[in-house]
Amino acid sequence: MHGLLNQFVYVDDKPYSIYIGSHCSIAHNALIHGPSKISKKTFIGFHAVIHKSIIGRNCFIGHKAVIEGVTLPDNCYVPSGLVIDSEALVATLPKMPVEKKVFNKEVVDYNKLLVQHYKCNK
Repeated sequence: MHGLLNQFVYVDDKPYSIYIGSHCSIAHNALIHGPSKISKKTFIGFHAVIHKSIIGRNCFIGHKAVIEGVTLPDNCYVPSGLVIDSEALVATLPKMPVEKKVFNKEVVDYNKLLVQHYKCNK
């Protein structure tokens, strides 16, 4: 994650360089560059790049996808490898398939179990 000086997204009138909502999964080697907001229950795949963007709730960003300078609506699905750098391209994206939503929930649930395991083994 990397932010920029004096550049923010606002959530509930509070400034954030990068904001990540609850129940999100950010996979290995993903890059989040601010100012950016990732809303609740969103999955960001391996090697994906989010740069100066707003990602809606319940989104799935596939592996090696690049999201640059746009706002994705809720329930948006970005297939692996796609580059989304204009609002015109955003308009072509499909809604998130049910199996991707289930996958993200499984990842989040497993991560919650890991947290409990770590707490028990202090």
